[in-house]
Amino acid sequence: RSEGLVSLDTEEEKLDNLFLNDYNNFAKNFRPILVFDTVENLNQESDLIQNICKLENISVAVREWLVQNLPQLPNSVILLAGRPDPTFQTLLEQANHNQAGRFEAMEVSSLTRKDHQQLLGLLLKKAPANIQVLRNKSDYLWELTRGRPVHLIMLIELAVQGKSLSLSMLSETKEDPLALGKLLVRSIFNYDDPVG
Repeated sequence: RSEGLVSLDTEEEKLDNLFLNDYNNFAKNFRPILVFDTVENLNQESDLIQNICKLENISVAVREWLVQNLPQLPNSVILLAGRPDPTFQTLLEQANHNQAGRFEAMEVSSLTRKDHQQLLGLLLKKAPANIQVLRNKSDYLWELTRGRPVHLIMLIELAVQGKSLSLSMLSETKEDPLALGKLLVRSIFNYDDPVG
């Protein structure tokens, strides 16, 4: 502190040190698993502190924090899921370059028909009797979802909730890879009537 002013860099460093110290103590006895989904959106998040304090040159962004601090987290499994981002991947590789096996980028492809059928079976295991008929539609659902597990899970969830999507609506999405995802999200969150 200097004449009543607080250096955000100093405060941020103190907070990072507190976090890392407590995390490392925890990781001595347990193996933490941290999961970050849709990592590509981290870059688009506006930082509340930066907005409030009108700070333009001070970096408190989540992505930069991850690049700086993930290499310092011992005994951990850290999963960053999202669309490919070569710049972010390069930054993570550089930050972890001296620790062989510490960072590995891999692309997760769509499920095979067999894997899709097994996932469908698991999802339907405790589902209501009225949607068990979907077991017989495994091939159709695999083609419709292009083997994407998240789309299959969302379809089953809609069926469990009793929300219906007509076969014609679903068939129309076959041509556009993004259309099914948009339809599912719109249906699950009821965008047409968000309060109802």
